[in-house]
Amino acid sequence: IGSRAFNYANIKEISFPESLEIIDRWAFSESSLRSAYIPANVKMLDGAFDSTANMISFEVSPDNQYYCSDSDGVIFNKDKTALICFPARAPISEYTIPDGVLYIAIEAFSKSHLHKLVFNNDLQSTASSVFYQCYIDIIDLGTGLRELSESMFWSNWGTARLTIPENI
Repeated sequence: IGSRAFNYANIKEISFPESLEIIDRWAFSESSLRSAYIPANVKMLDGAFDSTANMISFEVSPDNQYYCSDSDGVIFNKDKTALICFPARAPISEYTIPDGVLYIAIEAFSKSHLHKLVFNNDLQSTASSVFYQCYIDIIDLGTGLRELSESMFWSNWGTARLTIPENI
């Protein structure tokens, strides 16, 4: 699926064929998609669901060799060292990034609505624009980060309280 293939589309549900291997960046950006099942053969989807403001959850096939999802519908790389995409409208108010996650992908929390987000202390780096247009009241960046990435809080509209670690 090519870049921006469903950009701004009013589609709410979609069924992907099991043969699907690649979902390019921004393929569903700004769409109305609410949930997505990622088939076993998908080997690239980084950034595919950036700014999908109505997304409630993702589910990744347990047979997928590259990605997995947790019980909150968050997408990770298979060994859970990178958080790839958080569903913007997940039906939870607080989320703690699991131990072992070392990296957060570009725009992973874009358009997200949460009361509180807590980074684990293992987290070392993030891609740019991680919090693009998000509505997260409280963000605790933990103690593992060494720098704030480029445009990390670009166009962030909802963060009222931010805890930055001493080592920044």
